[in-house]
Amino acid sequence: MGKRAAARPAGRESTRIKVYSIVILVIVVYVLRRSPEAARPTEPLEVQPPPEAGEPIQTLQEYEPLAQVDPALLAHVRDSSPVERAFIEPDAKQHLLVEASELIYGDLEYLGLEQGDWDALTGEPEDARGKPVWALGTVEWFDTDLSLNPPEVWGEIRDQDSRTWLFLVAQPTLDVRVNDVVRLKGFFFKRHDRQRGDGSFASGPLVVGEELLRSAFRIDPVTKLRPDLFYGLRDHTLQEASRPLASRAYYELLSFVQNTPHEELFPNAGERPLTHGSELMRNSDTTRGKRVKLRGRVLHSQSFPLGPEGENPLGVPTAYQTWLFNSGVTTLAVSLDPPPAFIPDETIVDVEGIYFRRYGYENKRNEARIAAVLIAGEFREFVIPPNEFTPIVAGVMAGIVLVVAVLLLIGAIRDRIQGRKARTRSVQRKKKLIQQPGLLHERAAGRLADSAHTPGEMAAPQGGPPGATGPGSIQPGTP
Repeated sequence: MGKRAAARPAGRESTRIKVYSIVILVIVVYVLRRSPEAARPTEPLEVQPPPEAGEPIQTLQEYEPLAQVDPALLAHVRDSSPVERAFIEPDAKQHLLVEASELIYGDLEYLGLEQGDWDALTGEPEDARGKPVWALGTVEWFDTDLSLNPPEVWGEIRDQDSRTWLFLVAQPTLDVRVNDVVRLKGFFFKRHDRQRGDGSFASGPLVVGEELLRSAFRIDPVTKLRPDLFYGLRDHTLQEASRPLASRAYYELLSFVQNTPHEELFPNAGERPLTHGSELMRNSDTTRGKRVKLRGRVLHSQSFPLGPEGENPLGVPTAYQTWLFNSGVTTLAVSLDPPPAFIPDETIVDVEGIYFRRYGYENKRNEARIAAVLIAGEFREFVIPPNEFTPIVAGVMAGIVLVVAVLLLIGAIRDRIQGRKARTRSVQRKKKLIQQPGLLHERAAGRLADSAHTPGEMAAPQGGPPGATGPGSIQPGTP
């Protein structure tokens, strides 16, 4: 029983040490796994460039445009003499009008739209009949005949070199007036001479299209912002902020960001402090045109036509907008160059750009909101820097736990060795007692003699009479 009682606490202590060791090991592993990993370098993200001029616009799925010009119907068109140029072949005209009415946005680009060469179209028109061409000019006059099916709108534009282009479009020009700058695009028909309202004749290439698009003459690349660029720009109320972004200042700012080297546009970019979107909108008049750096979470990124059907003074049909969420405010970053492929609601980016204005829009819940518009120059994915303090603390904790575990293990081993030595000494001491029979027998005889006495009877003193208990004791039978 003694050995079992002594072994039981030692077993419990060993089990407790094992449990403590396992718990400490689990804590160490958890702390090490929770420590932030070192920041890995950002891998270059794939960039999809915008379609170049003359290249077909990529859509969600490949398709064939409904408009298809039949060269056989244009084979009998003639325009070598003044009489032939004044005459309009009805079958060919009707065919081109019907095909032009089938056009949708992007069809002409898909079919190979090119800028028309006035000299080539008037000098050798046979080689270009039915080909998609475009021209940019100012509306001189136009007449609309709604009694025909499809309707016919005849008119003339004058390009920047004062050359005449005649047009025939199927859609009435409701928002186009005389002296407006438009872009004429459609199928080249023939060289045509047509009488104006004042009796004079206009001679030039005749283009049959769907409609006229309001546009603007191309501006030169902007490398310096005018001091009065933002004069008269107002965005204080929701009504003022709801006006379209398209304006002269908007396009010049886009051209300036695109045509200025990044090192010159944003010097010391890494040292520039971060700006919050709420600060931009709160101080819109004072921060307008300033170079800022903003950090936010990407909500959405997409391409969009820059201007009505891509018509704008820059001649760039497509731009890109990236919606960011920053300090409770939505920011719209607009750029001509495509941004990296962001992951919505996950990617955090640093964007450097020039603040433009406040912009009112309607969100998907039909609620009126205002965003800060930033003309973006560069996007960089933000990678959380490595935490140098937490790994040190984790290392110190792991070291302390390891030292405590080692000390507990050493203490347990030492206690076990000392207990083993104590048991060995106890066994040896008992063996010595067994090896001394005299002493052991004397003690055993004394214990037996004591146990042989009857209860209440004292042993007689040595040499006295039996039964005497001492001097003066009364003996049995004594009166």
